[in-house]
Amino acid sequence: MENNNENTVNEPELTFKMITDRVSLRISNPDIEEPLCELSGYDLRVRFNFAYIKSLEDVEIASAAIGNLFKNMILEELLGKNKTENA
Repeated sequence: MENNNENTVNEPELTFKMITDRVSLRISNPDIEEPLCELSGYDLRVRFNFAYIKSLEDVEIASAAIGNLFKNMILEELLGKNKTENA
């Protein structure tokens, strides 16, 4: 997933404190006590559209979609690394 910023927009800039304003979420493997994934950034927001998430089934569908999103990101990164290692 590339963040393409070719189209610059005149927008306000925000300033953040380097340490205290940074949000960090980790997913760890409890068996080896090592992080598998870290989400971090400034102004990190996760928003759910609760107008459409009203049941456990809806939560499970949303969770599976989030899992697929991350699976695709991991595979893209792994395949990109493999391409540069095999070049």
